[in-house]
Amino acid sequence: MTVSQQALATFDRPAKIHGRDAEAIGWPLALSVLALGTAGLVWVHWDTAFAMYDRWVNIHSYNHAFLILPVCVYIAWERRAALRAMRPRASWLGLILVSGFGAFWMVADAADVMAGRQVALVGMIEGLALAVLGWRVCKALLFPLLYAWLAIPFDLGLLPPLQTMATAAAAWGIGLLNIPIFVEGFFIDLPSGRYWVAPGCAGLNFLLSGFALSLLYGEQMYDGWHKRVACVVIMILVAIVANWIRIFALIGAGHYLGEVYDINDHYLEGWLFFAVIVFVMMWIGLRFRDPVPDEAETPPAASVSAPRPAALAAYLGVAAGAVAIGMLFPAYAAYQRDNLPPVAQVQLAFPQTAGAWRLEDRKTDWQPAFKGADAQATARYVNGDKAVDLFIAYYAWQGNGREVVAFGNEVYDNEIWQRQRGGAVRTRVGEQTAGIAETVLRSGARRRLVWHFYWVDGRIMASPVKTKLLQAKVNLLFGDRRAGLVAASSETEDEAALADFLKSLPPITDFVKNGAGEASGN
Repeated sequence: MTVSQQALATFDRPAKIHGRDAEAIGWPLALSVLALGTAGLVWVHWDTAFAMYDRWVNIHSYNHAFLILPVCVYIAWERRAALRAMRPRASWLGLILVSGFGAFWMVADAADVMAGRQVALVGMIEGLALAVLGWRVCKALLFPLLYAWLAIPFDLGLLPPLQTMATAAAAWGIGLLNIPIFVEGFFIDLPSGRYWVAPGCAGLNFLLSGFALSLLYGEQMYDGWHKRVACVVIMILVAIVANWIRIFALIGAGHYLGEVYDINDHYLEGWLFFAVIVFVMMWIGLRFRDPVPDEAETPPAASVSAPRPAALAAYLGVAAGAVAIGMLFPAYAAYQRDNLPPVAQVQLAFPQTAGAWRLEDRKTDWQPAFKGADAQATARYVNGDKAVDLFIAYYAWQGNGREVVAFGNEVYDNEIWQRQRGGAVRTRVGEQTAGIAETVLRSGARRRLVWHFYWVDGRIMASPVKTKLLQAKVNLLFGDRRAGLVAASSETEDEAALADFLKSLPPITDFVKNGAGEASGN
């Protein structure tokens, strides 16, 4: 068979890039754009990124997060052979993803929820990755992209149930030893002393690190999702039970050795104990490992022809647009903060009477503290032989670092008074009936009942979550930013007295007076 000279010339020339292939970008440029864009987003959202890093460093439950991003990079590097056969290309879906998470960041910032801002930042970075790498590449990197979310330090409200379960399990174990025991809330009283199952020893650190490790182990060792799900579920159960055993062992050792151990101070021993358990679980898991497939033939690398100038300009435009959208929302938030009206100094003035209740000049050791409040004070009201302590914290406007619902803002100080349990009640407050929160406090043998509610945009709220959402609405729409907390307390746990007092309570605005000075009250 004779091959024509024209055909030979065709074989010698590289194939033309056309259609979607002409829009593809080389890996060096795509990775450079992704790195620069990520650096830009982190720089603009530096407060959010640093807050995430600070929690990794200072909270034991999140120390494992330092390994999340290196693991993501390693898994991506493992898949480099398959990625070489692909070429990145711009995706307009990335702009939609960045816009959605940017709007979510705006709401979280207005409500001053740091975990929400951190979720939005990670989401915007992953939206940028979709914008500059394309759907096909991101699909190949789906596991490391999803795994990166574990770097966000939030607990999803797991601490209270973990504390409750750990206390119950430790008490059950101690009961098997026939040791006299009394349990109230998170306190365990033995003849040898009192132990407190604090949030730090609830086992959140074991649970989060075990969850992250089991996801990685399942992805690396097993092919089917059934085995991977089983791996994660078993590791979660083992992490929870391991913490129960740790607490039981410390309390038992403290009782028999005559020394009350602080459960929270034994992190090193706890981690060593957990590491041994994890090693055993991984060894058992190897018995069920799926066989390693034969080395597949490496797919040929995609051609690296330069894209058309128009395609390159469109690609860079999408990348720049994704970064610009991510920067737009903090710019608007800064504009809002810069245009807040000036706040006059205020003080709280407690009226001499509230219905049949009379103001009494008497100190109390129940002194909540709400950071950032423009004015806060405590006063005691009496009606015959009944007494109610009233605490008010007032905010002329809410913003970053000065909001009524914030970490550390509680109706107890955790030193003299500790939280025993919580709940909700429905009662009359002034002229309206509303649901309010209830908290029972403990200080040694003393008890105190506290009924409290938030006041935002003129509404009474019991839920911190709903209060935060209302704060976001008010801040975004330049509404009435005034807010406050009102707490009425009875050391005799007299519900009838609290209900009667709150019926006579004036509006919170009646307590606020312009001008500097100390509040009238305690």
